[in-house]
Amino acid sequence: MNLGSFCSRGFWYQIQNGFKMPFDHGMPGIMFNLDLFEKNYVEAYYKAFDKFPKWLDALDLYSIVDFPAKMTMEFPKYDITLVGMPDAVFMTGSRKLCLVDYKSAKFKGEDDPFLPAYEAQLLGYVPCVRDTGRRHAA
Repeated sequence: MNLGSFCSRGFWYQIQNGFKMPFDHGMPGIMFNLDLFEKNYVEAYYKAFDKFPKWLDALDLYSIVDFPAKMTMEFPKYDITLVGMPDAVFMTGSRKLCLVDYKSAKFKGEDDPFLPAYEAQLLGYVPCVRDTGRRHAA
């Protein structure tokens, strides 16, 4: 810690990740760990302060909804299985479900070339969450 090359932020991430650096993994591992860290941070913040971090205010979140990490829905007519793995599911103040998939890239606005893919990804989660919710309510 006394070395000139010591990085306090890197050390903090090491502690949070069990002393594994994000770059110790392949590229998918880095993204998975960044998303997992974000999810853990939001859940810990909510548990500690009974509210969500300020940067989520625009979503009007009320509570965290416990959903399976991996949801599937069958479409036998098309021989397709849709698999959904949203990073988080929340209940809003108006009692609607809010699906969140954390992204580690900087938001580039409405002309972000990946925005259509992100929207399709979230829209793909919707039937999985609905179907899973129905099965859990029954």
